[in-house]
Amino acid sequence: MKFEKPEEPIITLEEAKKGDIEKKMKYLEQRLDLELGTFKLTDAYEEAINYSFRPGAVKAVVSVLATPCEKSPLPISLQQLRIIIGQKVYRDLGLTYYHVCYTNDIQVSGKAQKSIVGYDSDSVYVFGDNKKKPLSGNTELRNNMVLPTVDVCADFAIASGGAAFNSSNLVDAKPNQKRQFSQVTARKIVEDLTSVEIEQDCVCNQFHGIKQPRCKIVGRKEKEQLARHTKGGVKG
Repeated sequence: MKFEKPEEPIITLEEAKKGDIEKKMKYLEQRLDLELGTFKLTDAYEEAINYSFRPGAVKAVVSVLATPCEKSPLPISLQQLRIIIGQKVYRDLGLTYYHVCYTNDIQVSGKAQKSIVGYDSDSVYVFGDNKKKPLSGNTELRNNMVLPTVDVCADFAIASGGAAFNSSNLVDAKPNQKRQFSQVTARKIVEDLTSVEIEQDCVCNQFHGIKQPRCKIVGRKEKEQLARHTKGGVKG
């Protein structure tokens, strides 16, 4: 598995200041795209919103990206507004977002951790967690975790009740660890979906002449589960 770098790297403000007029214009174009969301990633999120899920189904959206999602440098931005609106739409539709991204090493207490698979709002999950039934993560690692960069897509995943996974540890892993990574990722998504009972209000609309149900979540209840979180150091 390879993660290609984007053909057009993101231009920083310092690079734009030192560059020629063409670089300055490209910088402004990238800033405008970021604020308005006029790129393919936004289209993918909208496709998930408009997808015709089966009524009554719990829903997950999983994205696999080669680079983190850039955060707008503006203190008040249209990107922030789009994220807030997106969170409400995902919540109303019962969508949970899971983000897989190739990023730099995640650190815990100042040390890079190559065994981390991913994290949610409460816990960090490592290779060795594939043996746990039900899947449980580590809250202590989560409290001491330091991310290498700001990734608004990862933040969106956590806010939606989902998780973010670090594929750089998958690429660098040994064969048995790759299997563990896949198992932990799959089980995290499946167990999250099967741990929720939802109540929906659905109507049948027409989309390009085809009947399409549109459902809104009116009730959501977590099923009672065994303990899912543990304390301790990294294993696996």
